[in-house]
Amino acid sequence: MFQSVGWFGFVFFLAMALGAGFSGETGVAVGFLFFVLISFPILLLSGPISISASGMDVLTRSGRYSMKWNEVDRIETGASMMVLFADRRRLCIPLCKFWSGVDREPTLLLFQRILDELQIEMKPSIRADYLFPKGTRVPL
Repeated sequence: MFQSVGWFGFVFFLAMALGAGFSGETGVAVGFLFFVLISFPILLLSGPISISASGMDVLTRSGRYSMKWNEVDRIETGASMMVLFADRRRLCIPLCKFWSGVDREPTLLLFQRILDELQIEMKPSIRADYLFPKGTRVPL
């Protein structure tokens, strides 16, 4: 679902920017290009998430990212993203409400069980929506 939002935003705002540009509204076109740029990271950073008892993996267009549960110090949540921190490294994923697939429910239960066992709290943060993965990329 998150990728669909990214594609929709990217195509819609790009079309609007081109339309405004061709009609001579340069300022409006630049405004729409801003939203195109916001949609682009959603496309790069969204992909299948796999959770196991040992850690979490995310496969995106920009690479594969991974973090082990025993390394997670804290989790910050924003309006649409959550960030798992391990010292200076971070793994960024969509909030659970955006997860989809046939195994969504078992994955949510496993995720909650792991957070409860390791006593990891999720705290709200304004910056969580604006961070990128750092130090968690692994070879494909």
